[in-house]
Amino acid sequence: WQIMIHGESYKPIVAEAARKAATEIYNRIIVTHLLMDEAKPDRVAGAVGFNVRSGDFYVFRAKAVIVCAGGASH
Repeated sequence: WQIMIHGESYKPIVAEAARKAATEIYNRIIVTHLLMDEAKPDRVAGAVGFNVRSGDFYVFRAKAVIVCAGGASH
């Protein structure tokens, strides 16, 4: 679904909800590849990417993955 909030930016609203719900938050990470589950080939099991400021490489494993894009993606 798409969240439409007029008159204010929704990024701070989503960021605040994430800070309350998550134990760790990673900012400025660009995901380069999705990791597919070996047992279920049509299921995403994680992602890999790097920090755009420091260049540090990250590997994320997850039980659930939400793939989403910003408003400019159409």
